[in-house]
Amino acid sequence: MTLKGNKRATVGFYDEIPAFFIVTIAIVIFFISAANAYENYDEQRKDISTLDDTQGFLQSVRSSPLLTHEGQAGLFDSSKVMRLNAENVSSHISMSGGTFFSIRLLDLGNFSLRYDMNVTNADGSINGDTANSFHGVLTSPVSIWVNDEEVHPGQLKVEIWS
Repeated sequence: MTLKGNKRATVGFYDEIPAFFIVTIAIVIFFISAANAYENYDEQRKDISTLDDTQGFLQSVRSSPLLTHEGQAGLFDSSKVMRLNAENVSSHISMSGGTFFSIRLLDLGNFSLRYDMNVTNADGSINGDTANSFHGVLTSPVSIWVNDEEVHPGQLKVEIWS
């Protein structure tokens, strides 16, 4: 680089350093912002995937012949509810390997006999520490059929995690 000058001053390499620093800082800020935007996008994509998986599992449980009365989704047969266990659910509802679930049915009726259920295929621990883990929880209103004159309101809560 050559020096340029006239009667007032001389301009050289050192006058370009502030402009170089400004451009460098702008580029660094741009790349940090782009990386942050991609990280947010990836996290939202994983959250949507987890929600879709949880919603699919909830719909599978609501319409499972292991629980429903005469195949009506969301209307659970009380006798089937009492016989349900984790092995039955695992064999009829497909889950990917390493995915655990918890199904809780809460009888909200004011009747003397209640049909509550809590089924899980894990030891009860939810491990959310690993980078590849996910955790999804959804609830849904359901009904529990006891006989033609007695139907209890209920709440179904499903939880899946890996």
